[in-house]
Amino acid sequence: MLDAATASSARARAFTAAHRARHGNAPAPLYAVEAYDAVHLPARCAEGLGRPRIGRGDLLPTVRTTTYQGVSKTYAFEPANGTFTGEGLSFYEVASGRFRLLGDRWTLRPA
Repeated sequence: MLDAATASSARARAFTAAHRARHGNAPAPLYAVEAYDAVHLPARCAEGLGRPRIGRGDLLPTVRTTTYQGVSKTYAFEPANGTFTGEGLSFYEVASGRFRLLGDRWTLRPA
């Protein structure tokens, strides 16, 4: 189950079709595409380094200067301090073992 905004994108539809083909069902957790992106962003950066062994210190400068078009959004960071500058930082609440999307950094207001 993807949130409505994410599910409407062509990238998300392709992701859902590939997931269904491989696993026989649609991605269930609301955050499935973000988890996929969270794994693939550093993996793509690591591939670009072309080294057999990579540590956090090797990867961090590359991630900070990379703009990655994920399934759920565009990921980008401030090179100087690593602050997320990409699209739609999502916030979830976990209650009774279930995730509920609260909104993104633009729609939520501090309590």
